Amino acid sequence: MVSLARNCTARRAGWTAALTVLALVVLAPVAWAQGDARPERRLALVIGNGAYPSSPLRNPTNDARALAAALKGLGFEVTAHENLGQRQMRRAILDFGTRLREGGVGLFYFAGHGLQVNGRNYLVPVDAAIASEAEVEVEAVDVASVLTRMETARNRVNLVILDACRDNPFARSFRNAAGGLAAIDAPSGTLIAYATAPGRVARDGKGANGLYTGELLKALQAPGQRVEEVFKRVRQAVLERSGGDQVPWESSSLVGEFLFTDPPRPAGSAGLAGTTWQGTTSEGEAVEIVFEADGRLRYTALGRDGGRSDGGWEQKGVVVVFDINRFSDWSGVIRGDTIEGSASNRRGVKWTWKLLRAP
Repeated sequence: MVSLARNCTARRAGWTAALTVLALVVLAPVAWAQGDARPERRLALVIGNGAYPSSPLRNPTNDARALAAALKGLGFEVTAHENLGQRQMRRAILDFGTRLREGGVGLFYFAGHGLQVNGRNYLVPVDAAIASEAEVEVEAVDVASVLTRMETARNRVNLVILDACRDNPFARSFRNAAGGLAAIDAPSGTLIAYATAPGRVARDGKGANGLYTGELLKALQAPGQRVEEVFKRVRQAVLERSGGDQVPWESSSLVGEFLFTDPPRPAGSAGLAGTTWQGTTSEGEAVEIVFEADGRLRYTALGRDGGRSDGGWEQKGVVVVFDINRFSDWSGVIRGDTIEGSASNRRGVKWTWKLLRAP
């Protein structure tokens, strides 16, 4: 008999189609799209700048560390930096854009000082020496350069999070007429999240984290929330905690769906590994099936002409597919202590079946 290890690749090719079709019927489309057996790659660049000589900030480095840890827990490959100068920031953004070309979801986060000049937004490195508006373009990093690097990567989803709407750190040298950051359009496939509304100033926060990032860290853990819903939760919490003074804002041109965390498993979707099930087919055959932890399956016909066969199985949520000796393919839906589905064999014979969890 050909070993299961050698059969695995061939089986999965057929299972993928079966699981997808069943999922479209049984599960919510967004939830299933995020439940692929091969998770989409997630890349993040996190920068926290607080050590400004003339106007230091207490929380950005804490925010960057906390968010980097949270994103790692959500499956992101995170590159995190603290207190970068201009050249270092530009290099980090360049490298990030290059890595994004390999595909996946991209996330850029910056906490620190930010400025707007003539409708353009700039992130301030810790070594910036700015004496006039004309020098901002030279000394700071244009947000447009981040968006360009992410857009040219042509990946599916890009998220840009800017907790950078504090007071002008160079107010003693010059005063720009507009405070906070300017509203800019998000390129296709991109969501830009601001800590507060355009032209407004965000709070650095009195606790370990800034007000905005502190609430973002909480919202990221909510299971099964679309990315738009995550930022809505953040907006509601910040609005309440600031007494209406700070209103986070987003600009989105997202096309695809994205969830930071998987949805809660529906009732009856507990893993089948190590369980035994017994039941009958529409052909009148009594069967027993054992789903082993290593992906193997033991099938026993309990009737007069009984016999034992081997196979392999795979589960996604409430959907399970398996084969018996690579001769018959079975697919079903788990509902509590019951699994019901249909099957067919290589001769074109089709039947239905129902299993009950064995005590």
